[in-house]
Amino acid sequence: MGKPNVFPPIALASVAAVLEKHHAVNIIDAPTEGWENLLELDETKYRVGLSAQTIAQRVTDWKTDVVVLEIPFSGWSKTAFESHPSFKDVNKGITVVLFGLHPSSRPADCLQIPYVDFVVIGEPENTVSELVEALDKKKTDFSDITDWGSSKTANQSSTPNANS
Repeated sequence: MGKPNVFPPIALASVAAVLEKHHAVNIIDAPTEGWENLLELDETKYRVGLSAQTIAQRVTDWKTDVVVLEIPFSGWSKTAFESHPSFKDVNKGITVVLFGLHPSSRPADCLQIPYVDFVVIGEPENTVSELVEALDKKKTDFSDITDWGSSKTANQSSTPNANS
């Protein structure tokens, strides 16, 4: 059985490029940066990437307000959900936004994860930018933003399938 591969985070880089027009942006490419950290979970599953402690330390050092996390495949969701609750341990006020194929196809499931605040459904660049802008302005009404779901608004969304 082959070991896991890592790939360039093109979607994450695209989101960062849009955000950096108005915000300070730092990227953690955990699978690639921690490619040498291979943990065999069982005979068919591996986990690769930076440890939750390393990621939490960077988030602490950067004094971040919003963490945008890409989950490109459902097969990576378990690792993401296990290794990233430390964001809220770093700062209870951090807002966590998920995007990617898994959150887009399973938004209601993702919103059940205690540390997740928002899920972006579909193409992330504009929606993430609009959410971050609204959060920066301390808005609580996100009705003018499309393609998202939120745990902060009792899972209400501007997109019908976000809660299905």
